[in-house]
Amino acid sequence: MRCISFCVAVRSSIAESIRYMLVKFGALNYRLKVEKVIIDFFPSVFDERPELVLFPLSRPLLVRELEQLRVVSGFLHFCFYSFVAMERTTSIVELLKGKLPENLLGLVPRSFDVIGDIAILELSPDIWNFKKVIGEAVLKVNRHVRVVFAKGGRVNGLYRVRRLVHVAGEERTITLHRENGCIFKVDVASTYFSPRLSGERVRVTNQVKPGEVVVDLFAGVGPFTILIAKKRGGVVHAIDINPSAVRLLEENIKLNKVSDLVHPYLGDCREIVKVHLRGVADHVIMNLPSLAHEFIDIARLALKESGGIIHYYQFGRGETACSDVAELFKKRLRDSGATSINILNVRRVRSTAPREWQVAVDALVVP
Repeated sequence: MRCISFCVAVRSSIAESIRYMLVKFGALNYRLKVEKVIIDFFPSVFDERPELVLFPLSRPLLVRELEQLRVVSGFLHFCFYSFVAMERTTSIVELLKGKLPENLLGLVPRSFDVIGDIAILELSPDIWNFKKVIGEAVLKVNRHVRVVFAKGGRVNGLYRVRRLVHVAGEERTITLHRENGCIFKVDVASTYFSPRLSGERVRVTNQVKPGEVVVDLFAGVGPFTILIAKKRGGVVHAIDINPSAVRLLEENIKLNKVSDLVHPYLGDCREIVKVHLRGVADHVIMNLPSLAHEFIDIARLALKESGGIIHYYQFGRGETACSDVAELFKKRLRDSGATSINILNVRRVRSTAPREWQVAVDALVVP
């Protein structure tokens, strides 16, 4: 059976990021099947027949949601389309009725991170002892998931990893994750990777002009690095101090066929920039929100003499999170000797705790 629904059409290359955002907004209609189409219209927008993904919407988008989508996708088209109706599936909560006390069912997570075929749950202390049965329910409802972990703490330490507790499925930590037309080999136990930043990675990539040089100070397994190299054709110098992350970064460079564009470095970004990468960058990416403020002088050092854009991330709290982060960033830049600072954009990327956000700042800086 088919049903007519209002929907949003986006390029297939950024569909995964848009899907994640629609899920976060609570605006994706799960009762209808997402469709891929090749279109012949919009001749003034596209040079060729593009593949678009059509997402059925459960409600109209709010203005702020629409603005966030437009940051990630240069093209959005809203229309009506005839979608295939999905058979109703049992929810995780329905499977757990009778297995958990009724008063605890409301604490079961409705959404969670999925990296490749590995699901990572955040469980409150009240339901921690039921993690095994919850994990089995996740496997039954999500057929593409093969492994389930529960978070055992916050991301911390020099290598940016968190303790994970295996609760269901296969006992492994390595998976292949596909995002924005790229493929990433990830070890969830020894490296940092967040699918929640897929839209942010597209947003930053869209700011890089073809052929520009990028320095990624905390590259991890390469989600920013490889997307930029693959989509914008820019040279990227990717640094990380975590040996496991750099080993997987090297594999991901080969998987995505960008060996001629990406140069990986293992070590402390301070020493690597000082020795190898002074004054080379049009863009510097600083996705280490807990410690990035300690490396602002190094980001400035990596910029070309004529200047460039720093993409800076930091955690902020309260209603003034964005302004507080921007002011600290500017102060540290001035203290490091920057001659010109022009803040281009400040935004909340995602919530990380009650009244705490990861904040992004884009700034045009002349060192």
